[in-house]
Amino acid sequence: MPDLVLQMLCLAAWLVTLPYVYRQARQIQALRGQLAAYMSMREKTAGEYQRTVDALMDCSRGLNATLHEHDRRLRQLSSRQEQFSTQDSGGTARYREAVDLLRRGADEEDLIGSCGLSRGEAHLIAHLERLQNRVA
Repeated sequence: MPDLVLQMLCLAAWLVTLPYVYRQARQIQALRGQLAAYMSMREKTAGEYQRTVDALMDCSRGLNATLHEHDRRLRQLSSRQEQFSTQDSGGTARYREAVDLLRRGADEEDLIGSCGLSRGEAHLIAHLERLQNRVA
């Protein structure tokens, strides 16, 4: 008889806890679904971020290559400019001399003969000097 009472008490305890256990099982199942949806969203978001980072890295590599190319061209142009400035240091002096001669009353033919300028250079310098005199 004591076994029967014990069995009845166990059965009663089991029946009392069964709804609680069932609710807990449903809550766990719902949480698993939420967690699965959250993890899926996180994986999707992580994939989108990775694609964005990959695209930015590709863009950065392209910009880096372009920057290096522009830097190379700038150094090349700078070198060429230095060559021209050293080659033409006498040319600048010729132009200054031509302007001085014009200011002292020389004409284009005098500039050609005295400064070694071409006819076009002499004409341009004389024209620019006349324009500057009109403005001043």
